[in-house]
Amino acid sequence: MPTVDVAPDPNNPISRLDDVDDIASTIKTIGILHALAVVERKVYLARYPQHAAAIGQARFVVIDGNRRLAAARLQGLPDVPIDRRNDLVDDGLDSKTRVIANLRRRDLSPLEEAREYQKLLAMPGETTRSVAAEVGCTHGQVSKRVKLLTLSVPVQDAIEAGGIPVSDALVLAELPDHDDQIAAFEMVRKGRKARNAVATVLAERARATSPPPDTTDLRSQAIAARDETCVKIVANLPARDDQVTLIATHAVRGAGAGHASALRLAHHWLRTAGVGPALDDPNAYAISAAQTPANLVALAYAIALAADELHCRDERRETWDVRAVDHYRRLLAAGHAATEWDAAHLPAN
Repeated sequence: MPTVDVAPDPNNPISRLDDVDDIASTIKTIGILHALAVVERKVYLARYPQHAAAIGQARFVVIDGNRRLAAARLQGLPDVPIDRRNDLVDDGLDSKTRVIANLRRRDLSPLEEAREYQKLLAMPGETTRSVAAEVGCTHGQVSKRVKLLTLSVPVQDAIEAGGIPVSDALVLAELPDHDDQIAAFEMVRKGRKARNAVATVLAERARATSPPPDTTDLRSQAIAARDETCVKIVANLPARDDQVTLIATHAVRGAGAGHASALRLAHHWLRTAGVGPALDDPNAYAISAAQTPANLVALAYAIALAADELHCRDERRETWDVRAVDHYRRLLAAGHAATEWDAAHLPAN
């Protein structure tokens, strides 16, 4: 079909059609491999009469292939292959076809992707899984991209400008309040880790909405909360590589004078979680656990975890060091809810 007889779709939601040098180079070498999906002029105008001036005297309008058409024009191709698909407009599928075609491009920004996914999800009967199947990605990718749209405008602008990684932005999106997101974002801009920033904002929000208890109560509450998370961890041990890493790190540091205390705390967690032998004496528990490889590894991991927890509890440490922060991050990854006392002991960076 003569190129002059084919018009781009005025409804195409992605207006950035000037960046087609890569496609133009391919077309120059091997031509257009996939035909442009088009509809006849009269069929298109029957549905979109407002675009008569935009398409001019073209006989066909592209539904899928606008960038290929732009590249063909750039290369001065006299003809382009077409696939006449009047059914796309007749069945009302043109909107979905446009969006899916745009999502299959590789040059969309994360937020452009998110907006296109949102358009598909707004269509009747669509879910993240059905959209993922239609586009050819995982439903997790769809969910994460759409989650970016819950962020405040300043954070979205920062994503577009490359001022914050998408992974960090998704962490900020866990905060439902836009003001909280912005507060956390400012911390991230100053070098704070996203997880720590969110924990700090949550703690500050909790402090602002509740009467301030004394420091002793705050510390006790924080210890109790971390204690509960540690019980969950030993009840459902992480992947073997993660277990070995912590055990090996603890071994390199050396058992030290706190080994007996770590054993007692680890024993408390394991018995609470119902893991290992039903013995109430920590030393007897250790001797019995050593007879079974699985129980031995679980005990070694719990002792290493307990040693790090006791390190966090040391009242001589006003600000947590790297070891304490690593332990805290491990708890956050296991679902620990940040407390005010925890946040107060995180380092500035």
